[in-house]
Amino acid sequence: MNAIDKLNLSIPIIFVNPYFNVSFDLIASVYKLGAIGVIDHVTAGASRISPDGKTPYGIRCRMSDPLIKAGNDMVRLAIVPIDDSEALADYEDGELSLAPFPVMVEVANVEDLRHAEKAGACGVIARGAECGGWASKTHGFVLLQQILQSSKLPVFLQGGVGPCTAAGAIRAGASGIVVDYHLLLTAESALDEELKLFLGDLDLPASTCLNNLSGHPFRAYSRIGTQKVRELKKSKSHFLRRSLTNFERL
Repeated sequence: MNAIDKLNLSIPIIFVNPYFNVSFDLIASVYKLGAIGVIDHVTAGASRISPDGKTPYGIRCRMSDPLIKAGNDMVRLAIVPIDDSEALADYEDGELSLAPFPVMVEVANVEDLRHAEKAGACGVIARGAECGGWASKTHGFVLLQQILQSSKLPVFLQGGVGPCTAAGAIRAGASGIVVDYHLLLTAESALDEELKLFLGDLDLPASTCLNNLSGHPFRAYSRIGTQKVRELKKSKSHFLRRSLTNFERL
C-alpha cells in the first residue's frame, strides 16, 4: 500500500481551497463526502482559515515553510507547489519521505517529475495548461500520459477536468483528480452571493496564458483586472520582439 492509499479516500479527489474562500466549511464538507480538502498557504501567503479541530485536511505550502516539518494530527497531506519543483533537485534523496505526512509535488513536465522522485515524493500532481496560476505548457490529458509513461508514482490530474472528463482521467491511469475553483458556487462556499452570480455568468474562455516563453506559464482571468492583463501581455510581446532581435544578431 502506497502513501496515497493510506489517505483512505473513498472518492479520489483532492480539493485545493482557493485562497479567497476563507471558510473551513467547504473543506469539512469535502472530507465528509470521502475526499480531502487542502488549505492553500502559497498563492497569497499564509491562509487565514482556521481548521475546526476535528476534520482532517491537507496543506499546500513551500518547502521553506515550517508547516511541512511540523507535526499535526489533523494534517494528512502536504502539496509542494509547481514553482518549487526545480528547487527539489538540491534536496537529499528521499528527504520528503521524512515529513510527518505524505508529500505530493506539482509537476509540469518529466524533468519536474524526476526531481520529485529523487526527493522522495509519495505522488505527483500533473498541472495541465488549463490550470489557473503556474502550470505546464502541455494540456492536462497529454501531460498525464507523459507522466504515467515515465513513473510508477501515483499521479493526480489537475487541469482540463470536469464532470464529464473526471472518469476519463481515472480510466487513462490517474490515481485521482484535483479541483479548486470548481466548488466556489456551492452552498458551503463563503463567497459573497453577488460574486457567485458574477462568476457563474462568466462565459468561456475567461482566461489567458502569460509568461509562456520560458519556464512555467501562468494562466490568469482575462476579464477580471483586464487592464493589468493587457499590460502583462504587452510586456510579453515586447520581450519576445527583443529576444528575436537579439537572436537575429547572432
